[in-house]
Amino acid sequence: VNVTISPEPILSTTLDATVCSDDVSGIVLDVEPGSIAAATYNIIAINDNGLVASAGAPVVGNGFGANEIADDAYTNMTNAPVVVTYTIVPVSADNCDGNPFDVNLTIDPAPAPNLGPHEIRVCDDDPTQILVELFNLTQLEAVIFDGNLDLSAVYFRTLQDAIDRVNGIPDPMNYPNIDPVETIYVRVENSFDCFTIVEIEIEVFALPDASVDVTDWLVCENDTDFLFDFELNSKIPEILGPSQSETDFEVTFYSTQIAADTQDPTFLLDGNSHQNVGNPQPIFVVIRNRTTDCIVSSQSFNIEVQDGADANPVFYEECDVVNDNDGSTQFDLESQIPLILGPAQSLADFNVDFYADFDDAFDGNTNTLPLLYENIEIPTQIIYARVSNVLRPDECFDIAEITLQVNLLPIVNLEPDYILCLNSTPEAVVDIPPIIDTGLLDTDYTFIWSLDGDVLASATGSSLDPTSTGEGLYSVLVTNNNTGCNDTFSTTVTESALPDSFDVSWTTETFSGNNIITVSTSGISTYEYSLDNGPWQLNNEFTNVTGGLHTVFVRDINGCGMFSEDIVIIDYPKFFTPNGDGTNDTWKISGIETQAAAVIYIYDRYGKLLKQLSPTSQGWDGTYNGNPMPSNDYWFTLEYRENLTNETRTLSSHFSLKR
Repeated sequence: VNVTISPEPILSTTLDATVCSDDVSGIVLDVEPGSIAAATYNIIAINDNGLVASAGAPVVGNGFGANEIADDAYTNMTNAPVVVTYTIVPVSADNCDGNPFDVNLTIDPAPAPNLGPHEIRVCDDDPTQILVELFNLTQLEAVIFDGNLDLSAVYFRTLQDAIDRVNGIPDPMNYPNIDPVETIYVRVENSFDCFTIVEIEIEVFALPDASVDVTDWLVCENDTDFLFDFELNSKIPEILGPSQSETDFEVTFYSTQIAADTQDPTFLLDGNSHQNVGNPQPIFVVIRNRTTDCIVSSQSFNIEVQDGADANPVFYEECDVVNDNDGSTQFDLESQIPLILGPAQSLADFNVDFYADFDDAFDGNTNTLPLLYENIEIPTQIIYARVSNVLRPDECFDIAEITLQVNLLPIVNLEPDYILCLNSTPEAVVDIPPIIDTGLLDTDYTFIWSLDGDVLASATGSSLDPTSTGEGLYSVLVTNNNTGCNDTFSTTVTESALPDSFDVSWTTETFSGNNIITVSTSGISTYEYSLDNGPWQLNNEFTNVTGGLHTVFVRDINGCGMFSEDIVIIDYPKFFTPNGDGTNDTWKISGIETQAAAVIYIYDRYGKLLKQLSPTSQGWDGTYNGNPMPSNDYWFTLEYRENLTNETRTLSSHFSLKR
């Protein structure tokens, strides 16, 4: 019988390990060098000394592998190491059991810091960098260590670095954040080199936005005592700007910069009603973020009270004394300044400027009107007067409408000349008597008439009859009763008359070949003459007058009328044409009909008497005994009374018959 004796495995004596609380043991079971290998391991006892496993599955049993207790971990809540003992029997492949052997796992206690949460939040007070501040990360160590003097801390930016204990923050007391919000990992260690990771959240809060340049607050108050109750809170929307609201931000006001920086309540001002204590008085502003409690105190503005301006509207009338009475005239705007300012304001304290446009007046720009201004809107134009405080002209001002009204001068259209006829006939072409009429109503105007510079006291109406006052230079001062505008109008009255004497004469001998009529007149006027309604002439002689009855007219050149007188000129035609055409069909001596005693004899060229005519006959028709006489020269004799000498004469001459 063969008995095979197999060797027993011997458990390694170097398997003991020390770990921190809750760390896995990492123990891999093995045998001593030179020992037969163990195929499995039996755990026959576990003494945990009151510790509770936090990982793995510590259990008594057989047939375990080498890694059975490698993942076991225990929580040591004490202040000292605690040993967990595993009693293990190695078993060979031949199923031979080795001797039991204890494996000791020492569990060091882990630090027990205050796990938080922990945070450090600061306001962005560093003006050189945006949302970057220096953090003292160690300021929470007392809280984190929770009174345990055995602990120390190392600071890391990532969890893995903290676990691996690499890339620690070199100066945790002056740590500049990289991101506005960061998590810092604190490796809290004890004397057993065990650690616990504690997180600190750090954050940099943005300061309130104080970028608005707050405008000064100037109050313009008429008749001011330079004190005013300011509602400072009304400036809050301007102070916060469009991106911040009163829901999220609080605004307070202080009387000094130091008080604003420290929020000293002693110098806190009432935002609802603050009466200024200086003029101007600076006001210092604090903006506080209601959530982060971050404040900024860099803004300020002045409050000030100045005397307000008061511009009185003016209705300014002028008569149209410039140019053509067309509704445009010159206005002396400077003369209206006392009315615009009123009695309580003076040019020592206030400026007055004039503008054509309201917007220009409101802006107070340089588009001012000259003080001697001619309106461009006819006949009424509104311009604007801007009254401004000389100390604060851009803020303390008032604007009033100035109505410029142009009143036209009276409009009168007198004739340049009027004729006063001392006598006249119905043929007069001028008014008898002449009336100098302004064409205006007596109820609307007053009239002062003058003759050659002397006022006619009795003449006060709108028209004047110069008959009783005679000729001369007349003027009338016409005044509009409503506007007071007046103007003077002048005209000349000239006396004229028909001639005092009028004589018409035939001033040449009968049959002289050039009959001349001469007209003689006397009188105060100049006279014109016309023959038989022919053209008028200033020459008082008419030449080459044909024979027969003529009418001579004389008229006053100024139109007072005319006289007329008839005159007879004796003459005969040099030919006649008895052809029955109605023209020159008979031959007769014109004008002889006025001499009833005159006798006319007609002869042929041989002296044969062909016809005897009376002065009143129709003349010779060119026949003899009813028979037409041939074309030829014929002779006549006339016994008549001479025009100039009134003596009896006989004329012999000839004429032609033409057929």
